[in-house]
Amino acid sequence: MALHEHDTALTPRQRQVLEATVDRYIATAEPVGSRTLVEWAGWDVSSATVRNAMAQLEEMGYLHQPHTSSGRVPSQMGYRVYVDGLLQSQPDAGAPTSDVRKRLLTRYRDLAPDQWESLFRSTCQLLSQLSQYIGVVIGGETGDRVLERLELVALGGRNLMTVLILKPGIVRQRIVTTETDLDAAAVRVVVAVLNDRLAGKTLREIRTFASEMATLSDWFRGEHRDTAIEVTRAAFLRDYDTDVYWDGVRNVIGGDELDGRRQNALYGALESRKSLATLFDAATDARLRGEDVRALIGTEIPSFGLEGCSFVAATYYLGDDTFGVVGVIGPMRMQYPKIIPLVGATADLITQQFDGLQ
Repeated sequence: MALHEHDTALTPRQRQVLEATVDRYIATAEPVGSRTLVEWAGWDVSSATVRNAMAQLEEMGYLHQPHTSSGRVPSQMGYRVYVDGLLQSQPDAGAPTSDVRKRLLTRYRDLAPDQWESLFRSTCQLLSQLSQYIGVVIGGETGDRVLERLELVALGGRNLMTVLILKPGIVRQRIVTTETDLDAAAVRVVVAVLNDRLAGKTLREIRTFASEMATLSDWFRGEHRDTAIEVTRAAFLRDYDTDVYWDGVRNVIGGDELDGRRQNALYGALESRKSLATLFDAATDARLRGEDVRALIGTEIPSFGLEGCSFVAATYYLGDDTFGVVGVIGPMRMQYPKIIPLVGATADLITQQFDGLQ
């Protein structure tokens, strides 16, 4: 069952009028009147017939009228019906998708398969350029990934960079500040002990160990035991362990589509790993499986409070596992016919890039 359910009891005429109204409103950002719609669509019907259908759609909640003397604009439910129609008819190929693939492949051509951070940043930049909205890449929970080795880089004083090399070829870096200064000899001892203990284990297993290691006595008896505990906990124990990249926020913030309150909410959400982890969970909801591209519209985005925005997303994979989500965030009045194939093609190409890691 799909996460988003809506009333499908629309007559063919009502659906035609609704889709044309959304198309026209997306194109112009102006409320749509019946006479304008008839002329724009080239229909051989009277404006009164279309006006009646629009009134019915308004009564059903698919359209609303900002002012009594104005035309009508889509509601969130109206966008939902419109977008679902697009999602059900996603093309396997086509000119827009082919152009997207060509431009993405040009970006990825010089990247090695394990240069995933560069790949994600490049993807966000290109998505924001092509969509004129916000390009987003969210990495999934990596608890099942296996640690190949841990490296520690002394940055001076009490600062260390932890470098986690995960199979197959995924690198994650974090800055750790310890309680005491560390010399090169201490760093070598700590990294040797931790690699001996942790290499070959999954991150989930390591987190369990990290939460209990202070009470265990058989893994490290040297003078740097407290530092090893501190480094391990800082490197592996995190509430929201996702990698998040985004680009193009100025395409949305500062424009006319969102008022100041919504712009502040959007920026706050993008700055919050907790919010973006929630967004990842929503985009990979099991009830959406089978949909190549998904769309979360307005208040369907949980914990974001962004009733004026939409998130069009697709999952990319590492082998058979869901590895992350790529997508576009923008105003609800989004160019969905353009964005849906763009996001789908991007997810496919990221998956292909990761196939090189297998």
